[in-house]
Parts: sequence; structure tokens; C-alpha cells
Amino acid sequence: MTKACWSVAIAKPCQEIRALSNLNNRGFECFFPRIRIRKIIKPLFPRYLFVNMKQAWSKLLTSPGVSDVVRVGNKPALIHDDVVNAVRGRCDNDGIFVTRNNAYAKACRCALFQDYSKESWCGSIGFPIMDVSKS
Repeated sequence: MTKACWSVAIAKPCQEIRALSNLNNRGFECFFPRIRIRKIIKPLFPRYLFVNMKQAWSKLLTSPGVSDVVRVGNKPALIHDDVVNAVRGRCDNDGIFVTRNNAYAKACRCALFQDYSKESWCGSIGFPIMDVSKS
């Protein structure tokens, strides 16, 4: 697998767009996948934004709209590039997750990354993470 350099920011309730805008303004590369269900666009992972961790994560935590970052212990959980690329690969140019039916859309929220079952799992959102304590 490729080097992990992404983490997941947790936005304050209903403030994903505000968090995304502020993180972009602070120079973070972000990815906020969404999904269209019955003509309504919703976050694919409500309150979660992928954030490239090339900058100090303390800068991320002080961004308006961000409440925290997904952690392993007291450090941000790192996500492999290929996980983010897998999600991006299923999105159109506007970041909308492309699916053929709503049943699949609901299932993907929980089981999108089944191919990574050998990795550690990050809470209930199902992102495979690197165990930085073994590095």
C-alpha cells in the first residue's frame, strides 16, 4: 500500500461546508464526498472530511467548523492514499459518489472498504487506518 498522509476531520453538526471552506482557506487539501439520494445531495459520510495531513494538525483543529480529528490514541489516525483514491474513483467531477441504486448507496456507507479488512478499523465509520504505534 502507498504511504498514508490523509486523516479525517470531524465537522461540527451541519457545518461540513463551513469546515471545508475554512480548511481550504488554510491551505489544506480536502475531499468531501457526497451522494445524491432522491435528487437530494447529502454527505456520503456525515460530519467527516478527508484532509491531507501535510500540515500541522493543530492548525486543522483550530479551523472554524471543525470539532476534532479521528484519532488513534492522541495522534490523528492516518489513512492510506489508496483509500481516498478509491472513494474519489467512484465520484464524478463534483465529488458526488456515483451509484446505480439507493440500496447500494446505503450499504456503501458501512462497507465501502471491505478490501482492506487486514488493516485496523477506525471506529464505526469503517476507514482502514495505519497503526502508527508500530511504525
